[in-house]
Amino acid sequence: MECTSGWFSDKGRDPEKKDESNLAFIYKDLYLEVISANAEHYHGRRAYLDGRYFKVASLDPETQSLVLKAGQSGKSQAVPD
Repeated sequence: MECTSGWFSDKGRDPEKKDESNLAFIYKDLYLEVISANAEHYHGRRAYLDGRYFKVASLDPETQSLVLKAGQSGKSQAVPD
């Protein structure tokens, strides 16, 4: 089984936020597992980051472009400003 991992920390991103939040990304053969620490304030209404994510289909080029743009800007097309 192939296993690759990554890490995200928001330390220093917001001067008003004192506690650091972390996300661990662990890619295992068929899924991406996300484990969070001190990230509750990023959760939405009954939405959580922790879990196993499975790829169900490839994105078409237009949708992939929207996802990349949202990731770079921090603004989702799914949620109005």
